[in-house]
Formats: sequence, C-alpha cells, structure tokens
Amino acid sequence: MMKILLLCCHSLLYCILVIAQQDTLKRKPGKMQDADLKAPLVVHTIKIENQSFWLDGKLIPNALLPLSLQSLPLGYSVSLRITGADHFKFCVMNNIYMYANKKITEIQPYVTPNKEQILAGYYQDLRKQDPETFEKLTQEALLEKKSQELAVAYNSTPDKQQKEILETELRQTLEELFELKIKNTEREILRLQGSVEELRKKLSERRKNKEAIIQKRITILIHKETEMEW
Repeated sequence: MMKILLLCCHSLLYCILVIAQQDTLKRKPGKMQDADLKAPLVVHTIKIENQSFWLDGKLIPNALLPLSLQSLPLGYSVSLRITGADHFKFCVMNNIYMYANKKITEIQPYVTPNKEQILAGYYQDLRKQDPETFEKLTQEALLEKKSQELAVAYNSTPDKQQKEILETELRQTLEELFELKIKNTEREILRLQGSVEELRKKLSERRKNKEAIIQKRITILIHKETEMEW
C-alpha cells in the first residue's frame, strides 16, 4: 500500500508539472483566453477504487474509458479534485487525460512496459526490500559474465597451455556459479513460501467476510445510500 501511495504522489506531481508547462506554452503572458472568460470554473472530482472510475460521483463504464484506465493495477486507488469548466486535464499513473465533450481521451499514449523495464523495476524494488538477495543475484550475474569472457578467451587463443589454464579457471568459475544458483533458488523458494502463506491467510479472511465484501461492492456499484442514524 505504501508503494502505491508513493507512486500516486510521484505521478500526480509529474502530471501537474507537465500540464502547467503545456498550458503556459499555449497562453500569452498577461492575457486570458476568451474560453476562460466565458466558461465558469467548476470543481470536478475523480475517484478510482477497485478498478472502477467515478467522475463527479458518477460511475463511468469501462467501455467509455481509454485502455490505460481500464487496466489499472488491482488495489490502486486515488481521489482527485480538479478545477475546470466543461473541459479539463488530469493525470493518473503518469498518463495525462483530457475530459471534453463528455468524453475522456488520453493525451500521453499508454505504453505497455517491456520485459526489460519490468525486470529493471523488479531489481530496483528488490534492492530496497531485500539487499542481501539483490547482492547474491548481482554476484550470480557477474559470474555468468566472467564465464562467458573465459569461454571467448579459450576459443580465441591457439596456445594449448593457455587453453588448459583458461579451462581450469572456467571450471572453477562455473562450480562457484552453480553453488550460488542453488543457494539463490533456495532463498527464492523460502520467500515464495512466505508469500503463499500470506495469500492463504488473506483468502481465508475473504471467505469468512464473503457477505460483507459482496454487500460493500453492491453499495459501491449502485450508489446505495444508508439511512442516517440518530
């Protein structure tokens, strides 16, 4: 949850800067555009929760949303208040959107992260959350690189004596790499076992609270109001 909140703050700050910069470039200093003079400003609210999108208290169907708003991460939530007229810009997860003519369109195209970006993000998080595992994986990568360099050197030298030396060093490197891979795999198994156990506990809690969860979801989807208590 903390990671999601930090991501939201970072995304919101980034978008404010981008939108401010775009508006500054479009306007002439010291002059107000005619549209700003004619259209009254209104405070709009945006709420995203449980992969559902509300605008000014109205649930917007997924079919009317851009793809990037339809595929937000499970558990992501944010509430925004934007001042605008009948059109305004807002930002979610580093993507910039425009609301105009009762339609939401994406200004900054949604880009699906590639394998390298996902992997880089994983190692970045791992470095913060589990420095020891990150260090072991770094050692593993360095040994992989060393073994490849030794193989290249072996195949490129015609000297038989040098080949024997390189082959011995290559064997020692691969033995060290093998043992490190085994230890890293064992660590990963233990980590995954902990995650599985945590998921089992959450699943058990959800089963126990089935009726309450369903009722809450019904209330959210149909905007059912409860009577005020004395």
